[in-house]
Amino acid sequence: MNMNKTPLVDFKIIPKSKKLKYLICIPCVNRLERSNIHNVIHHTFHNFEHGNMFQSLISFDIILFESGSKDISYLDFINDYKSKYTNININIITSDTQLDGFTNTHRMFNHIHNNNLSNIYDFIIWMDDDIFVCKKFMENTDSWIKKYGNSSIFCSLYSPFPTFPVKNDPFANYAHIHNYYGSCCTIFKPILAKFIIPLFFHKYGKPDSKFRRSVEHFFPNQKIILVTPFSLVQHMNIGSVNHSNHFLNKSISDSILSNNTNTNTNINTNTENLNNNIDILDKTDSLETLDNIKNIKKENKKKMFPTTPTNIYKGHIAHNFIGILKDPLLHKYIR
Repeated sequence: MNMNKTPLVDFKIIPKSKKLKYLICIPCVNRLERSNIHNVIHHTFHNFEHGNMFQSLISFDIILFESGSKDISYLDFINDYKSKYTNININIITSDTQLDGFTNTHRMFNHIHNNNLSNIYDFIIWMDDDIFVCKKFMENTDSWIKKYGNSSIFCSLYSPFPTFPVKNDPFANYAHIHNYYGSCCTIFKPILAKFIIPLFFHKYGKPDSKFRRSVEHFFPNQKIILVTPFSLVQHMNIGSVNHSNHFLNKSISDSILSNNTNTNTNINTNTENLNNNIDILDKTDSLETLDNIKNIKKENKKKMFPTTPTNIYKGHIAHNFIGILKDPLLHKYIR
């Protein structure tokens, strides 16, 4: 595994005692105005809360980049979170004109760069508006980033693409940068944004591909990125605006929705028959040993899921998702 040093990649481990500050950036849109089936961002935030994100001692803020929808009342629920969790800044940046997913994502990078957010935040966490996270997501993310965040031009805690074990390290996998896709949980330093802006619209593909190709253009020696050995995030794949189906294994999201008792299961009324196909790792409240973590991929490979009975779930599936109610305990194991 050949990883080259650049000003953005210095391979230094950040001390566990150092307090980092994160900015979660989420482009969003009123999906009902874009001929999609559901608005689900309220489920995303509900899962954030259910996974103890807002109760975390890790410092982070959230910015929602709204795409210029005519009706933004679908975000009214955010006021409840603002009132309840006053220690976290949750801001909505609106647009006077209707933006597509490409222009709105480009606006996100512009905002990061033009407002010198590198003076405020250590890392950006770029997420989709239709995701689930594991339990204690911020604690696990913080621990992983402190060890590996300086060793990769960008990282991903979500991997529907091929990854490979790092020798003698159970907590990190590597991936070839050209295989990266899926912006459900992409980690990068704010300074990287300025390299994404210039050629974003000149690069082929969807926003995640444009991001990756821009990085490849300015950092051609960076052939490898680091990722978690299992995904801390899963894509709901409900009413996806940009992504078409890439996998036959689409029922994971159905199963998650139908078994998350704190999520509105009316999103899909056809998931009852999938209840018995839940990944075995989703049937316990926590993972208690390192051996269990090492066996995650083996168990996932053994599991077979039927295809979804409907066609509303389209997009990227991380086959190695740790699970909604699972705490992968990286914050305890990583030293």
